[in-house]
Amino acid sequence: MAIEIESIIQSSIRQGAMPLFYDDSFDKSLSLIRAMYQSGMQVIEYINRGPAAYENFRRLKLETRDEMPDLILGAGTIRTTEDAHRFIGIGADFLVSPCFDPWVASLAADLKVLWIPGCFTPTEIHTAWKQGIRLIKIFPALVLGPLFIKALKEVYPELYFMPSGGVKIEKDNLQKWFDSGSSLVALGTNLITKSIKENSDFSLLGQMSVQTLELIREVRS
Repeated sequence: MAIEIESIIQSSIRQGAMPLFYDDSFDKSLSLIRAMYQSGMQVIEYINRGPAAYENFRRLKLETRDEMPDLILGAGTIRTTEDAHRFIGIGADFLVSPCFDPWVASLAADLKVLWIPGCFTPTEIHTAWKQGIRLIKIFPALVLGPLFIKALKEVYPELYFMPSGGVKIEKDNLQKWFDSGSSLVALGTNLITKSIKENSDFSLLGQMSVQTLELIREVRS
């Protein structure tokens, strides 16, 4: 049964962070998701950036259904309607793209699937807003910075913004993003590090996930 768009948005905002990753290994991908899920991260993006992405995602949806009933698993780096169709067809709970694509927007709207587009300019954000999109990825966030989101939030207070690319798991950095009006942050290699993946250090990832969520709660308070 599909999860309602608003429910996923609110779950993502409550979590405060959107972890995202890809790995060629299905077993490692499953273990990484398990480590994050058991540590309180239940909304996770699996990115479409490798030859095994589609098959891994299909198997992940099947394998986690009973073990992780509250997992909300989305597909990232969706660049075409073909990508969108394929991942929706194997149960993606939501889609994330690096840019705004009107055809993907139309498809997601027709199928009533949450789509989070990546936007870089006020024009792209305005276009997404006109399409009824409420959660927008600001990408690459490192280039634009927290002040960009602060300015946007004044014009579009009803939108939720998620900076992606360059967010650090440090109190001062997270404080700047959330103070600017960000609703959550996307975390890739700063959380699921190269070392963690290479060494299969799932215990460390679990610890870092807990610490990250605690740090986000602290800066939000």
